[in-house]
Amino acid sequence: MGGSESIVTGMLPEGILEPIEPLMLLLKLKIPKQWYAGHVWIDNAKKFVYSTLAYQTENLWINSQLIESR
Repeated sequence: MGGSESIVTGMLPEGILEPIEPLMLLLKLKIPKQWYAGHVWIDNAKKFVYSTLAYQTENLWINSQLIESR
């Protein structure tokens, strides 16, 4: 399973997604405090694209134009 970018930029605008919450069979899944970081929705409507991961990866960006060459 990868990231959510293709779902948000490709499938969501096409209107082909169904809300996720009705598909959650167990009541405890619907309660945000039962999850480590609560419910983590990726879409603005907070009902179509759900993140199963609650972490941020480390990124390092270098502007080579600001670093002097030796």
